[in-house]
Amino acid sequence: MVVKRRVKINNSSYLRVLVVKNFSGHAWAGGLFLEDELGRVHAVTTEELLAALKGLPRPLDLGVLSGCETAADDARSVAWAL
Repeated sequence: MVVKRRVKINNSSYLRVLVVKNFSGHAWAGGLFLEDELGRVHAVTTEELLAALKGLPRPLDLGVLSGCETAADDARSVAWAL
């Protein structure tokens, strides 16, 4: 999702584009379960997800995670890594 928002800095107004990604689905402490276009489930580790995000044209401004164990107090968790 891309959100356009007007931001005011030092009495000057700027149009800022925010890049937001939302995930709601199944997960485990070490990653997310994602489906492909055929509905097949693939376990994607936190490391694989981070590598894919590094390939974006610009960094995410906001990531929303809603899945089992995504906020686990574990160094392998997606939320911890982000």
